[in-house]
Amino acid sequence: MARVKILFKNWFQPMLECCELLEDSLREEGFEDALRGEHLPAADEQRVRSHITVLIRIRTEMRTVFNSEFSHMQFLFQEKKASKITPFHSFLISYLNMLETDWKIQLQDLRKVCEQDKLCLIRSYISNFDEDKDYKAADSQQLLTDLDASGLEVEDKWELWMRAQNMMTVLDEWEALFQNLLPILKRYHKEYAEAASLFQDMCGNDGEQLQELMELTGIKLDAVLESEEILVLPTFAGFRSLSFLTQELREDGQATLIWGLDILPLLKHKKAGISIDTICSSLKLLSDKSKFDILCFVSRQSAYGAQIAKELQLTTPTISYHMQSLMNAGFIKFRKENNRLYYSLNRAYLEEFLEMTKQKLLSNS
Repeated sequence: MARVKILFKNWFQPMLECCELLEDSLREEGFEDALRGEHLPAADEQRVRSHITVLIRIRTEMRTVFNSEFSHMQFLFQEKKASKITPFHSFLISYLNMLETDWKIQLQDLRKVCEQDKLCLIRSYISNFDEDKDYKAADSQQLLTDLDASGLEVEDKWELWMRAQNMMTVLDEWEALFQNLLPILKRYHKEYAEAASLFQDMCGNDGEQLQELMELTGIKLDAVLESEEILVLPTFAGFRSLSFLTQELREDGQATLIWGLDILPLLKHKKAGISIDTICSSLKLLSDKSKFDILCFVSRQSAYGAQIAKELQLTTPTISYHMQSLMNAGFIKFRKENNRLYYSLNRAYLEEFLEMTKQKLLSNS
């Protein structure tokens, strides 16, 4: 870890929090069930249940606000058939200044991005479909060609194009929506403050917890990052997720690790021993054919997202979506090589998982 400078910040990015909370509230399945997922150890269960309760309340309130005045923006916050990341979320994680804490300054910065690049919405979204290409330098013809080949529905391509032509209006609408969502977050200031304190206590300033997190996931930061510095921020909304952002489309993009508050105890729980709850949730995960096919493919060879997508006839964003779930479950490891993330099967954990499943099913006790 000595080669990488770690910047721990115990603040939450409110735009990202609101965007993710809103997206989850708009999903067709019951987001309460999707949120609960796996059970954590008994010692953490009460805290996690309180997180879930708060998040459900926030998401419900946000959906009410959205449906009352802003439903015309739904396209920007819904997953598409060919992609599991939404257009506006993709835009935010690509261009939002992660080191800035004033959302008004962040919004001004986003407006400058849109002034300088009239197709930034398409650029950020389509960059999820093919990691082999450098979309930072792609011209409009290349972007439109790749948008046409993206696998999106025709009406989604058209809608994305129209929104991209009017990004100042999109940002005006987002500002109005965000100013209606932000008071909801502020009503839960106490819970967010407690979460920030928890993150501060968990991380400290020495990076030991981050080192432990990297060991549990099989990730080596100095092998993943091009830069010598990484910003580490917490997320309450994605409390069970772990996300790396490189922001390669920004001139001054900041490598950032978005750390879900409960991802570390979840992974510790897996290392300590695989519970029946973990077995059941993992078997449910593996019952998804696409996820199972991905594991089969990377069991034979390490591969990057576009390779896997081509082999399985899926889109690269869909592969990324499934990889996040498989990594959270402990089944996948990755490394960076030649600016690509190569995924491989975590054989040691899979063998442990299968052995524990076998013991539970065949035990006479």
